[in-house]
Amino acid sequence: MYDIPSEYPEDSSLPDEFHLFQSQLLRETFCPPMRERLGLRDTILNLSLMVAAGITLLWRQAPGVQELNRLLAREGLLWCHPTKVAQQSLSKRFLVFPVELFKRVFKDLLP
Repeated sequence: MYDIPSEYPEDSSLPDEFHLFQSQLLRETFCPPMRERLGLRDTILNLSLMVAAGITLLWRQAPGVQELNRLLAREGLLWCHPTKVAQQSLSKRFLVFPVELFKRVFKDLLP
């Protein structure tokens, strides 16, 4: 799991009590009932992976979908395991992925 540096210089940057549970908490947040409630199918490019892709694209400042796809295949993205998908599939999924979902996720994540 990646650690994002604190904005506060006085912060010790030591993992907090939730550090070990981040992956589990994120996986449970985007579990199948949530996808069903949002009307999404259970596919490889599901809600969990697309949210991880969107966050990674912004956070790691990936220059585009090609680099993002390379990261996904080699390292995995945040809580998602390495997965090979066609770059065209990932590009098309971003084009049709509901903006409202990203908006709601970022609204909940950002302070």
